[in-house]
Amino acid sequence: GICLGYGQEAQAMVGGKPVIGISWKSPKQAKSYEAFKKIITMAGGIPVELDQIKSTDVTYAADGTVDKAYVEPSGMLKQAYADKIRHDGFERTNIQTVMQGIDGVFGTGGEDISPSLYKVPETEKNHGETINAARDISDYALQDYCRRHDIPVLNVCRSEQMMGIVYGVTFIQDIPDYYKTQGVKAYKEIHRMAPGTPNRDYTHHAIRILPVNSKLRSIVGDDTFDKVSSWHHQNILS
Repeated sequence: GICLGYGQEAQAMVGGKPVIGISWKSPKQAKSYEAFKKIITMAGGIPVELDQIKSTDVTYAADGTVDKAYVEPSGMLKQAYADKIRHDGFERTNIQTVMQGIDGVFGTGGEDISPSLYKVPETEKNHGETINAARDISDYALQDYCRRHDIPVLNVCRSEQMMGIVYGVTFIQDIPDYYKTQGVKAYKEIHRMAPGTPNRDYTHHAIRILPVNSKLRSIVGDDTFDKVSSWHHQNILS
């Protein structure tokens, strides 16, 4: 998924170029930063890796992970602490320091999101996929901050989903499971290859841009994308 958000004009500008913050990823996933930086540079921006955003509602281990007392065995934030994160948003975090001098944000992909953060909380039923509470807190605060301060964002994958959760959408924990509840027996795995598939890799499918007169449509110059890479098993419903 992709979400474009347009806010105020850039303020920090360095040499006439906007400073674009790349959302923090856990060290295990940070290898893809260089590709992000290259694309942002080619587009005329100055890429900056944002530091981890931490909340005073929980405590952290030396490596930046959330202490085990605050998370379930699955990695999901325990409900009491997820409620605090939702209530406080970015208020009880270090985000003012992290976002200093940043004009816009590129939100990255990553692990599943704690369902305890949903507007209507759910238990974990995502088939054991990785949940990273430290990223959940960092990303929730970042998306909430950008929303409330009118900061332009380009969110993909997990970050697009997190923005939706900040806004209170209805969320699907597992797309195949959802289709089963709708009576669709022959769901095609077009969004992600099923676990256990030999040589498992991204799937590719066509997408249609809505609305047709959107900013994204004007950039692409067409109504559709063909062979879009996808690794999603979760999505925004409404």
